[in-house]
Amino acid sequence: VLGSTCQVMTLRPRLILTNTSERDVELRCPGSSHADVEVLAPGASCAWHRGFEGSDTEPPQCQLHFRPVKDGRALSQWSGLVICSDAAAGSTPYLLAAEAGVVSALAAPLVWSAEVAPSRGALGLSLREGSDFVAVNRAVRTRVAMAMRPLGGDA
Repeated sequence: VLGSTCQVMTLRPRLILTNTSERDVELRCPGSSHADVEVLAPGASCAWHRGFEGSDTEPPQCQLHFRPVKDGRALSQWSGLVICSDAAAGSTPYLLAAEAGVVSALAAPLVWSAEVAPSRGALGLSLREGSDFVAVNRAVRTRVAMAMRPLGGDA
């Protein structure tokens, strides 16, 4: 119709989570109850709408914790805070300590990575096992041990 105006608006989620690992991953916001946990299947993606904070001068950001699960049982304690914002773009390794009360040779800490990628006002967060970071022990003396503690490790 001549003289009319129209407007097209596209709504999309602020954050898309993707689990690129071969394990289920549990997700929760800081301070939430154990009943308020979402499970993301291997290779799956989902829109995340919870926990966003922001102001008129700062872009919104979200914080969450994750941990891998197998057969409904947690394989580690919760990760440190994963900050999802434009300023947190890039890959961050997390040291996931063994689940409390587990005593075993298999209870070694796990290393996972969270990769935040901003794209035109939206964010993508990919969770995966392992890390791209490499540590080399170049000690001159023999029998020197080196301990690496990525973000999210306690002590």
